[in-house]
Amino acid sequence: MPGPIITKELGIKAVTMAHGQMLTVHIGIQRCNEFIRLRYWWKGMKKDIEDHVRHCLACQKAKFKSQPGAGFSHLRFYQGPGQSIAIDIVVLNHASSMGTKYFFTILDCFSHWPEAIPMKNMEAETCAKALWQWIRNHGVPIDIRSDRGANLNLSLIFTELCKILKIKGIVNAAFSPQSNQVERLHKWLGAALRLMFAEHDMEVEEMAEVAMFIYRATPNVTTKCTPFMLNTGREARLPMDIIDESRIGTLQSEYADHMSKILPMIHKKAIAARMEAQEVQADYYNEHHGVVSDIVTGDLVFCEVHNYNASEMPTKRLPTCSGPWRVTKISSKGAYITHVTSGVKKPASLRHLKKVRLTSAQLEQLEDKEFYHDAEVMGQLPDRFVIVSANKIGFNIVKLVSPLDDYVSWSIQWYNATDAGIAGKPRIGVEYLPCWTDRVSGNEIRQRIQPAHSDPMLATIKRKRFIGDAFDMSASGKLPPATCAALKSKFPKAKLKF
Repeated sequence: MPGPIITKELGIKAVTMAHGQMLTVHIGIQRCNEFIRLRYWWKGMKKDIEDHVRHCLACQKAKFKSQPGAGFSHLRFYQGPGQSIAIDIVVLNHASSMGTKYFFTILDCFSHWPEAIPMKNMEAETCAKALWQWIRNHGVPIDIRSDRGANLNLSLIFTELCKILKIKGIVNAAFSPQSNQVERLHKWLGAALRLMFAEHDMEVEEMAEVAMFIYRATPNVTTKCTPFMLNTGREARLPMDIIDESRIGTLQSEYADHMSKILPMIHKKAIAARMEAQEVQADYYNEHHGVVSDIVTGDLVFCEVHNYNASEMPTKRLPTCSGPWRVTKISSKGAYITHVTSGVKKPASLRHLKKVRLTSAQLEQLEDKEFYHDAEVMGQLPDRFVIVSANKIGFNIVKLVSPLDDYVSWSIQWYNATDAGIAGKPRIGVEYLPCWTDRVSGNEIRQRIQPAHSDPMLATIKRKRFIGDAFDMSASGKLPPATCAALKSKFPKAKLKF
């Protein structure tokens, strides 16, 4: 049943909603286009979707990759779901609150149905149990592709399980998406985790479940079908599917007969689409592999960063780049870049840089030096809140009152948690209140309304002590999820408590 025809204005709202909502975790151009086309249509929708996704700064940062994409060394085709799967392990570096330190990832090579099974360790026995979770839901595969991990290929437990179930093990090179398709899932999963953590401050297990669901429910670029359709013969129903299709009551036998006819047709279509896609990707790789960098002086770029953070946050949930930076000079040794907001200068390798895609409105804003000079780009305006660094306790929360010294310093009012000073009490997820000084006793008072005979507790703070962007918590008194996520990524757990 075709979706309704809507206006361009409603279409732009649909793109913003479909691309940016938590359930879709900033899906790419192809997935977003197919996802919306199943539900709505308007004139010029393909271009509108492409423009919106290409210029999304959150996507460009979370999905940053400075190196050219790898192509296919040879073509490989599959005949149906459940026959061949690819497996690997994602390391989170730090344990979550539930103890998860690893994900056992599985990808069906035909339907691209993904799984990310949380694990507390990556011992062979744990990996074998994770594989069994797949088998009991999807059946025993013919072969399993994996890299050279000792716990996946050389261990006695894992080898014995494959022997008992008569599964053929195929060993590929490590970090090779050409031979092990699950590596491409890792790239998508990493971007999804970073986006959801930055915007919603969710636990990693919850984020992985949401990411896997939307991956199954959106069309794959290679097969042109959703993994849900290729595995189950139907599409997944989502909250935004407001238009209900007409339904006809059928017997189980009639439905089974219908599925036996329709599924082979869908599988043939997917096989043909996969053959065509692999040929196109191989041609693209041959044409673009080893291309010389096209970055020139004056370009705006993102710069790759390596997250060796001091906090207990898994590095896969942190951004892989910083910026935007302005390229000020290019030499035989690389490039010299200047951060557009902080003015920090540093050298960088051209291999670690990638151009920023901006709309005309975004570019006009960037070129407005006065706009950046008064710090509005970071939202640093009176009555907004910022985090400032502190030597002993790590950070404090303050409210901006007025700028001083041409925005180099700010007059601020201190804010503190209601349970400040009580050992073990959390510093995030709690209410913060303005601080006042009693004129008689000189004691600190914390309450929303200014008490009688008191003055605001003010101070002067240099802008270089600000951590991250400004935010608003005037309504709830609590730090927003994005700010909580920034604090968790910056400080160890000990600093997040009193």
